Amino acid sequence: MAPAAELVPSLMMEFFRNVERSESSDPVKTAGRAMLQLLKIHPFGQANGRTARALATYLLLCRGYTERPFKTLERYIDEDVDQYYDVLARSSLEGPGSWDAYFFRAVEKVFKPPDSGASADFLSVIGESLRKALR
Repeated sequence: MAPAAELVPSLMMEFFRNVERSESSDPVKTAGRAMLQLLKIHPFGQANGRTARALATYLLLCRGYTERPFKTLERYIDEDVDQYYDVLARSSLEGPGSWDAYFFRAVEKVFKPPDSGASADFLSVIGESLRKALR
């Protein structure tokens, strides 16, 4: 269930702060939690799932992960969409543990880990204008 519309701006600001704070930790956990948090905020009338999956993919790509041939996060979820919705529902009731396990499995199937330590922090990638807006 989406929060009240008037709460969305402050929830999105907290979302960006959370992603920025978690950039130094495990990139898979960062991407997964960002996806989950964006899904829970549900800031758009439509395409929240696609946007959250695109964001998670983007965060992983920025940290050096690459998609395996013919694999995408979108396709992985579509292969068993009922399980995806079940895990989302359980994470709302039980906390993010079941989501973390689901997302880690998805990343193992869809992405190759980075070859090098090359990465970029979230805010530097999306631009200085957003960094200024968050201050």
